[in-house]
Amino acid sequence: MPFGALPTSGGGLRCWQLYQGLISKGIEVIASMPAFTFLTQKYFDQIPEDVKSYLWEWHTQDEILARVKPDAVIFASNWDHYNLSKKPSVPLIVDLHGSRLIETSLFGNPQDPNKKVDVFSKADCLLTAGKRQRNYFYGWLTQAGRVPLGEHFIRYIPVSVSPEKFERQDHLRSTDESPLFVSGGGWFPWQDQSRAIFRISETVCNSKKGQFKIFGTPHNQETISKEELEIRKVFTKITELASTEPRIKVVGYLGRDELLLEYRRASVAVELMKKNLERELAFTTRTIEYLWCGLPVIYNDYSEISEHIKEYDAGWTIDPEKPEQLDSCLETIFSSPEIVKTKSENAQKLVRDRFSWDKTILPLVNFLENPVVRTQSKAAIGHVYVGAPYLSPNDSDQVKICIESGNQLKIVQEFIYPAEGIWALEIPYCLYTKSIDELNSTDFNISVKNSLGITVSKKTGKISELASSTFSNNQNLNIEGSIMLTLSRLLRPRGGSTGQIIINISGPAATDLSFKGLQKAIYPLGKLSSTQISNSQHNNPVLALKFYPGFGRLYYFINKAERVIWMIKKGEYLRVVRAIKKRALPKLRYLVKASSTK
Repeated sequence: MPFGALPTSGGGLRCWQLYQGLISKGIEVIASMPAFTFLTQKYFDQIPEDVKSYLWEWHTQDEILARVKPDAVIFASNWDHYNLSKKPSVPLIVDLHGSRLIETSLFGNPQDPNKKVDVFSKADCLLTAGKRQRNYFYGWLTQAGRVPLGEHFIRYIPVSVSPEKFERQDHLRSTDESPLFVSGGGWFPWQDQSRAIFRISETVCNSKKGQFKIFGTPHNQETISKEELEIRKVFTKITELASTEPRIKVVGYLGRDELLLEYRRASVAVELMKKNLERELAFTTRTIEYLWCGLPVIYNDYSEISEHIKEYDAGWTIDPEKPEQLDSCLETIFSSPEIVKTKSENAQKLVRDRFSWDKTILPLVNFLENPVVRTQSKAAIGHVYVGAPYLSPNDSDQVKICIESGNQLKIVQEFIYPAEGIWALEIPYCLYTKSIDELNSTDFNISVKNSLGITVSKKTGKISELASSTFSNNQNLNIEGSIMLTLSRLLRPRGGSTGQIIINISGPAATDLSFKGLQKAIYPLGKLSSTQISNSQHNNPVLALKFYPGFGRLYYFINKAERVIWMIKKGEYLRVVRAIKKRALPKLRYLVKASSTK
């Protein structure tokens, strides 16, 4: 959060908006920032002492809550920061600043969706920054058992800024500096505007007119995704361009107050990002700050804020995949400063009308004045399907798990069932042998156990059976395939429960079998245990499992029975009676009629 001269993140600005909005209504607020984030670590010495005393670690949240004794607690910026040992006795408000699960999946480090459902089942009120986001989160809310009845459980509070008018100082800008473009904020894989920034940089250089100041960099990370690697390459090219062209300045991160001073003198803000699901849902923080500062924005044409910008003529909304639209936009900016000035005035009017925190905070103030503390609901009503990143590895992430020499092999792979109704698991393998006889004399035994150690699937046989589809008298077989393990219908594990795959191989062909795997464990895969795994490049590989979610009749009836029990416990007897009349009785009549016809 922007205390003093601290640089800030989008999440920090969201917290600041809620913080200042509540204070403006006479509510006392104590802020607690995470102690371990990139910006906190980098600028720790600049954090005010009174704020330092409330910095939280994962294991200190309970202690801080007990020390402060608040009337309500807000986990601002997102749900994945929640780590209290139990639901607090005071109202629990969770702010959903963005689609965090989608963000982290695009970053290559997805958060646990089971935790998301669990936090939603505890929350007494949820906040969302965008109306599109609210529709997205309603699905998760239903899975958490928080079905809204007659009121908005998720309250819409858009990203907002101070009601005070931001005073511009663009008259201090020299003619040679005009137009002055600015870009602020971190460079993330799901926020890829690198191509637009590079194209504008080239245009400024070639025209020998104007300036472009870039505030922000890619984050320093030990492991980076393929998308982030491409972004860093573009950033390096822009940095090299800035070293020879004074019109391009790569400044890096600044404190918010200092950054706002830079915005006062600028002409246009750049925020043209590639389209993805996260960007479609995002209600972007930096955009509202740009508009508040009187900066018309070069923006996309596909998100919620795009509609506000179009309605107020507060910038340019274009397709990021069509460079000719960006070129046309730049031509207007360079040739028509009067149009830029008009759009600047419109941008500030838009923010005053719709995004002033003394207005937008009212739905939260209304809840605090009339709070409702709910008991924790039972999570995961119905079937939660696993997301595509958890079904199989990307080619770039795959590694081959090799077996050290020996005739005996045992591998234990831990995992979590990522959805309800998982009916089968698949294990990809590679088989190479110089002798078919070895395949016939090598046994395999593969079993799947649930969290209680009960076997729910088992497959045994000869290694030669794995090669049956291409089995011949030829030597030097090199086969790729997969082993399908169908789970017991009666003992099928529940979504979110743990399981183990245990592989035993004995015989001369044990060392000829290897498995496809991932470089490291990601949800829903846990650790792999074996002293016989030999991978020199990857210290902790895991088996690349594929999960098959689907419905079965037994699961269907179990699900309906649980639903009925849940409604009865809630005292919703009328809903049970209506459901039986509308669904069960028509099906029963149909079965009776069909039976009598036969």
